[in-house]
Order: sequence, then C-alpha cells, then structure tokens
Amino acid sequence: MKNYSIFLLSIAILGCTIDSEVNHSLDAPQVTEERKPNHTHPVFGGTLFGYDHGEFGGGLLFADRQNNTHRILDENIVGIYSSNSDIFVFTGISHLSITKGAIYKIDLNQKHFPLAQKIGKLSGKPYKIIPSKDKGIVFRVKNECYAINFEDAKKVNTCSPEQMSIEDVQSP
Repeated sequence: MKNYSIFLLSIAILGCTIDSEVNHSLDAPQVTEERKPNHTHPVFGGTLFGYDHGEFGGGLLFADRQNNTHRILDENIVGIYSSNSDIFVFTGISHLSITKGAIYKIDLNQKHFPLAQKIGKLSGKPYKIIPSKDKGIVFRVKNECYAINFEDAKKVNTCSPEQMSIEDVQSP
C-alpha cells in the first residue's frame, strides 16, 4: 500500500508544471493559448478571442495592435456579440452538478485596456443566443427565455417563447 501511495504522489508531482511564460501582473498578463479559439471578435483596434474547454476551463483574451495577448476572463466563453460600440460576452458551463453562466459587458479602462464588467449572473449555461429584432439579444438558460435590451444593457429580462423562432424554443 505504501508503494502505491508513493506512486500516486509521484504521478501528481510529475503532472504539475510551471508556466514561466505567464506574467501574473494585474495590469495585462501575457498568456499563450494552444488551441484554436471558439469565438473571435475584432474590437478596440485588436481582437477578442473566446475559448470554451468545458470542464477544463476557458478564457477571454485580447490581442492588441502589437499582437500582445492579455487575459480578460477565466471562464468558458459561449459567445461574443456587439451592438454599435457595446460588446457583450456570454460565459457558462454545464458539467456534472456544475451549471452556471454570466453576461459581461466589455469596456475600455482608463489605460485603454479591455475590462469585463458582469451585468448578469445566470442560473445555467446560456444557449441559442441570437440577436433580436429590437436591438438586443435573446437567449435560453435551462429552457427559459431571456433578453437583453441594448438600451438598458444592465438588465436581463425574461421573454416569451414567441420572441424566438419555433426551432429555438426546444432545449439543446
């Protein structure tokens, strides 16, 4: 039994690595992502990259004009949407007993660096995210319909299934 415990400890130690390329400063940490992004969106003279790796995490990164990459969020990115100059990011995960989501608005801070401000906490992972006819976004969480009106983007409202097409009313 002792040899088995030592074997497991050795595996755990060997599995841990240190990424010396990551700068952990609060301003704009440099990061590298090895996988292709699930979402991209040009904004603020650069590009937002959204990653969704399920239970293994994800993130929102911003590549500036000099191609420096900065991490904005450490959550699974479900979608990136814009209306005029407003950028909205949907996050979420649904894995085993974990089910959560959020909506963020992306703005520039005083140093002209993108900053994520949470505008809504969701009870699950959003899906069927589509722009609506009245300058907003409708989406589903746990088979319920919700909407964001871009004129009052800090408020998430419930909506009726009629606001979505018949095929969008069904759960994933």
